[in-house]
Amino acid sequence: MPKDIIAIFDLEAVTDERLKPKDMPADKFPPPIMHIPITVSVLIAKRQKIETGQIIQPVKLMTLLGDEPEILERFSALLDKHRPQIVGYNSRSYDVPVLTQRAMINRVPMSAYFQLGDKWNSYKQRYSQDWHLDLMDAMSNYRAAPVASLGIAATAVGLPGKYGPNGADVSEMFKAGKLLEIADYCETDVLNTYGLMLRWLHTTGELTEQGFIKSAQRFYAFLASEGAIKTHLAEFGSRVDWDFFSGQAVNSDVFEAVSEPKILAYGG
Repeated sequence: MPKDIIAIFDLEAVTDERLKPKDMPADKFPPPIMHIPITVSVLIAKRQKIETGQIIQPVKLMTLLGDEPEILERFSALLDKHRPQIVGYNSRSYDVPVLTQRAMINRVPMSAYFQLGDKWNSYKQRYSQDWHLDLMDAMSNYRAAPVASLGIAATAVGLPGKYGPNGADVSEMFKAGKLLEIADYCETDVLNTYGLMLRWLHTTGELTEQGFIKSAQRFYAFLASEGAIKTHLAEFGSRVDWDFFSGQAVNSDVFEAVSEPKILAYGG
């Protein structure tokens, strides 16, 4: 059975130069153990029952910042506290291996991830989507079909996809001390993943037509509300093709640019 709490997540990382072999080609993507997580963004959402099935309500968007052990400890604590279904894009191949392997380096227990569940139903079980839904895996029939990037998949359903910075820019942004800008970018990836999840769950039948429409409306309302505080969320909302994404006409004028950017407080 799907869990009531969902944690949609994404991380940004920089290369651990200490582990980089001298003969490693410059264009080779480092393995997960060489990635130092600098931000982990998480959107907590809840499933709610309705007469025709269920809806999904976004509750809280946050980004974990701090030194590496602190980020890892807080993510582990989140799993232990909420025991949610986790949802990501390429998360089994990248995000989770980064978090677990760097936890090993930093001596941070990830007990909830490794100990909960059983042989067939757990975070570790690749086909146990009620625990860990990797949308890239699910949408490609577990890589039997070619995979699409998050940007392409999100754009295909009316979401903004990638705009502004991208993953290749993170290292230079980090060197320049632009950690909050990286956090904003990471949060937009989570929002793309969240919207894509809603469309995929509608496709699979987990969300009925009415359940999906109501969930899309809740997503719209969440962005409209949070966008009054976090300006990058208002921009994201303004870039969504809401009519196409939700199949319903909406008043997207609510997402007007906020003239005075506010200093944001990120927390767990």
